Amino acid sequence: MILSLVSKQRWVNIHHHKDNITTWASKVKEWYTSSGFGNINSNTWQTYANNIISGFREKVGNTYTTTKNNITTWASSLKDWFSGPSFGNINNATWTTYAGNIITGFRNKIGLSYTDTKSNITTWASNLKTWFSDSGFGGINSSKWSTYAENIISASKRKSETVIRLVRATLQHGLLM
Repeated sequence: MILSLVSKQRWVNIHHHKDNITTWASKVKEWYTSSGFGNINSNTWQTYANNIISGFREKVGNTYTTTKNNITTWASSLKDWFSGPSFGNINNATWTTYAGNIITGFRNKIGLSYTDTKSNITTWASNLKTWFSDSGFGGINSSKWSTYAENIISASKRKSETVIRLVRATLQHGLLM
């Protein structure tokens, strides 16, 4: 009886959703094909396209004569900026100079800083080595890692055995009743 009601309710829900989807699909189709509701059909898209093309053609065509000189001057200045000996002078020789200065700057700074930082870096590396090898300071060596691994494995094993015993007892108790 209950299953029959559940099945009937699902059937009603499916039909309700199907009707909503069918209604929506017909409205979308009507929007894109009719001459009424949305009127977004082939003729509408052709009109939009024609208006866009003629608008560009007329606007660009009408303003070309007034903007040609400005565009030509701008492009010429841009070309001079990247190739000429004046104005920006951003050409191959300039980029070569920039790259050389960057490399020299890094080389000089690192070279000069080496003597200032050598003792700090050496101390840090020595402490790091001690931390991971000795039994003192950090004592994170092979022996210590083995102990950590053994503790994790045995704790996991004990916990698993406890859970297994509890599940077994619960199942046995439940089956006996």
